[in-house]
Amino acid sequence: MPAPRPEVGSRKEGMTGRPDNLQDQFSREALSPSYLQAAYDFWCEARGSDALAPVEALDPTRLPLACLPYLGVVEVEPDPLRFRSRLTGTRVVEALGVDHTGCYLDEIPGMAPQIARIEWGVRERRPYLAESAVTFAPHDFRRYRTLTLSFGGEAGDVRRLLFVFAFLPPPGEQRA
Repeated sequence: MPAPRPEVGSRKEGMTGRPDNLQDQFSREALSPSYLQAAYDFWCEARGSDALAPVEALDPTRLPLACLPYLGVVEVEPDPLRFRSRLTGTRVVEALGVDHTGCYLDEIPGMAPQIARIEWGVRERRPYLAESAVTFAPHDFRRYRTLTLSFGGEAGDVRRLLFVFAFLPPPGEQRA
């Protein structure tokens, strides 16, 4: 008998309010490091004048090379709303100390704040930046910034999310 799906506290909060540490108003120039800008440019070009880039555009062979090690691709399952990790870049796995590829995010302890932001992004169909501590992996001493970009189907629903991570130095350390 499979284990019951854990209750995720973000469902109620995520569906009614704006999650913490989410920034949806940003300029391209504010995206740092430069591979975040490259991913954003790719997404903007792929979507054209539409709200979402088409899911067909989410092809790792077409993404900017510099962002590949830092990305995560998550599949959106609509009913019930769940998120499954489909691809995790090598630098993300190294920084986190675990590979979540193939996992449902609601089965990973410590993911409630991230799921609340993801639910907001799916509902609002908008890109966003978030900066937070890693709460869902062995290397929980790390901090990260992530750019989240939505890819959709013909019906305008979000089907995939592209996360591009930048891992931050510990407080007091200079950035290289």
